[in-house]
Amino acid sequence: MGAAAALLAAVVAMSWVDAQSKASVFGLGPILAVGTLAVLAVVAYFAFKVPAARAAEPVAGPAGQAGQAAEQGQAERAQAVRPSYAHLARPAAVLVLVLGTAATVRACLVPDSWGQYAAYRGNALREAMFASEPLHVGERMCIRCHEANVSKHDKDVHNKVACEGCHGPGARHLPLAVDRQLEAKEERPFVPKTKDPCLWCHRRLNARPARFPQIDPEEHYEFLGVTDPETPCMRCHDPHEPLFLSSPVQQARLHPGIQLCRDCHTEEMSPTAPRPEDHPVVFECRYCHSEIAADFATRAHAGLDCRRCHLYFPETENAGRVIKNKDPRFCLLCHRATPFRKSSTIPLVDWPAHADAQKPAGNVNQCIECHEASIHAKREEIRHPATSSL
Repeated sequence: MGAAAALLAAVVAMSWVDAQSKASVFGLGPILAVGTLAVLAVVAYFAFKVPAARAAEPVAGPAGQAGQAAEQGQAERAQAVRPSYAHLARPAAVLVLVLGTAATVRACLVPDSWGQYAAYRGNALREAMFASEPLHVGERMCIRCHEANVSKHDKDVHNKVACEGCHGPGARHLPLAVDRQLEAKEERPFVPKTKDPCLWCHRRLNARPARFPQIDPEEHYEFLGVTDPETPCMRCHDPHEPLFLSSPVQQARLHPGIQLCRDCHTEEMSPTAPRPEDHPVVFECRYCHSEIAADFATRAHAGLDCRRCHLYFPETENAGRVIKNKDPRFCLLCHRATPFRKSSTIPLVDWPAHADAQKPAGNVNQCIECHEASIHAKREEIRHPATSSL
């Protein structure tokens, strides 16, 4: 019985150690094996030790033949009532065989790091990391050869779009680029040449957030007078700096949140459409910039919404950044004469011939130096007209 007690104590101690440790020390197999031995020790004790002790007990009785008869009768009664546990031998052997097989199979199949982090393999993450070679290399590797494009990319509105988001994984391209072995076309990064890759993100869909820049291609091309519907976006936009910002977007002016009709309405709505009496109050530019809005209504661009030029990029639910762009290429997104655009109501200019023709009159670097009157007056001219020329 002492051996059984010792084995049970060992099972308790092994279980406690495993419970207190982050990684399994003994494991379920050894604990089951020791527990099985403890059960077999208890069964053997009651099957063999106890009956043998009872049979060896002396029997007191009268002397002579009567005493011998009494002893014989008592022995016969003891033999008759002596319990037999021989039938437990086979089930016990089967139990040992099943438990031993289960413990062995589990020890072979369960990884060593199982249970290190709850019901997970501790080595799973590391194995996944080295199971295959990484496909993406990151912008820090791109900048080693493409510093100019990365510089433009980081200051414009695509600054949060990874290089490999448009050009595909660079793991196969990078080693060849370092060794200057780029003859194999399949190793070169993907370069979009049609409008479809741009529309994967920027096609107008009701499922997309209204704040995300998106267009209806047919409507957009009609507005700009584009004659060929297959004209790629890159004919006007540089993917590395789509809006040709004159200063980094991160430095643009912070502005309170601006609501759009598409924030609530899935169908096309005009900001100037009549609103019902119970319509929620929606922020409009004229609420804070009333003088400029009134002046803008008399200018050539009056048909456009303020946010056509002063683009708003939200950063939180309540605030964002408003673009004030002075780069002439931004104006040329609408006003540049190209072979794929027809003459329309939008005035078009030949560039850079138009700018070269104006330079004798002065160092003209920005469209607004000559054409600001077509947009709206300066704030200081409206508020302080007498001192605006000082």
